[in-house]
Amino acid sequence: MNFFGRKQQGARSEVSLEDQLAEQQVAPGTQLHYDSRLVGRLCDHAVSLLDLLALGGSAARESKFDEAERCLHRFRLLFNEHLLDKNLRLYTYLGCCLKSNPEGLEFMRNMRRETGEISRQTTRFLTRCQEVGISEEKRDEFLDELALIEDLLRHRFTREERSLYPMYRPPRAYQAAPAQSSSIGKRARVCYGLPC
Repeated sequence: MNFFGRKQQGARSEVSLEDQLAEQQVAPGTQLHYDSRLVGRLCDHAVSLLDLLALGGSAARESKFDEAERCLHRFRLLFNEHLLDKNLRLYTYLGCCLKSNPEGLEFMRNMRRETGEISRQTTRFLTRCQEVGISEEKRDEFLDELALIEDLLRHRFTREERSLYPMYRPPRAYQAAPAQSSSIGKRARVCYGLPC
């Protein structure tokens, strides 16, 4: 079960022997193990985060402001969990594994900086909502800003799932064939209308 009590998809909960062996490998110079379920977990987060924003918007449109605020609170908790997973498990791991691939490393660093900017913008929005609340008078402003955040995250999640997540592989895969721009985008799973 994930954060919201939903059952994980069967393919994600079963770990193959190959994945079990890969999970015993660590990124060079760290104790960070490869996690065969990380990308699936990040995709699940993306689905849940976008769902929570949609639910918060629907609640606000129906003047259910307490419910909208609860959705944003749950969104904040999951958003923080998502950022921790991404920063500690994905970016740090990739930073170590992509040292022999300057192009991939630079791409990952740019994505990481962008993640920080999106995180700050989203956190400012959440803080403002928490401080001033959501009310009838502020509903239109709230919905406009919510739509911007939702659009920003949707586009970002799509980019990550198409180009960043395929770079996440067991450490030995980097030694055998360093990630190159031609390997970007080879994953072909779909979640929430987004390729995962």
